[in-house]
Amino acid sequence: MVSGDINYKQISIEASDENHEETIFEPYIIEKLLKKLPNKLSHSPENVNQYFLKKCATPLALPLSILYNNTFKTGIVPELWKTAHIIPIFKKKGSVNDPKNYRPIALTSPICRVFERLLANKLLEQLDKNKIIAEEQFGFLPKSSCTLQILSSMQDWYNSLDRKIGTDVIYFDFQKAFDKVDHEILIRKLQEIKIDKLTIRWVANFLNNRSHIVKIDENYSQPFLPKTGVPQGTVLGPLLFLIYINDLPSHIPKNIK
Repeated sequence: MVSGDINYKQISIEASDENHEETIFEPYIIEKLLKKLPNKLSHSPENVNQYFLKKCATPLALPLSILYNNTFKTGIVPELWKTAHIIPIFKKKGSVNDPKNYRPIALTSPICRVFERLLANKLLEQLDKNKIIAEEQFGFLPKSSCTLQILSSMQDWYNSLDRKIGTDVIYFDFQKAFDKVDHEILIRKLQEIKIDKLTIRWVANFLNNRSHIVKIDENYSQPFLPKTGVPQGTVLGPLLFLIYINDLPSHIPKNIK
């Protein structure tokens, strides 16, 4: 599951461009997203909070539209958009001196997260249009939830009971699953499902050379540069993980669900 650096220039050349339509991020759409932001004053790597973006949605919509269209067309991702400040939150149990008793909260750029939402909506539209997502997948999708997954499983179990067929259930827990995503495999899977080359190039650069900095009060650690994983505290992270594991059902025998 672990790999080192990969050639992102090569990826952008090989990425699919079938049925590609020019993507333009319109100011009015950006304004709508900004106005939906929560009234949070929380810290961010670029010292811009969501409350400010929300209150200044109208005047910021046009300049952000220019910024978003430029980053998408060039594939250049600002360094601060790839920086996460990690705030350790004590779980209120165990020793305060044990790092395992802290839950890391990743604070990322709210300006980048708005763009990620635009890109995520675009990706979801493509995935839905081409019926890419496996029907067994319930997580990280609009109008879907773990509750629906439980109901679906229970229906299968009830059907088995009615037919007097035994059912064995096996549960798996992917420990630190987000952190173990291999970038090279993820990019290849994006290519296989015919995502356009500009989106793949941007995502590849978004994942490359990310920086994690631990923040405690006003003290900052030295940057840590992860080589694998989809970033937590981002909009795209869960969706990219979904795409990464989407082909799992195809490797399961047909008599097993």
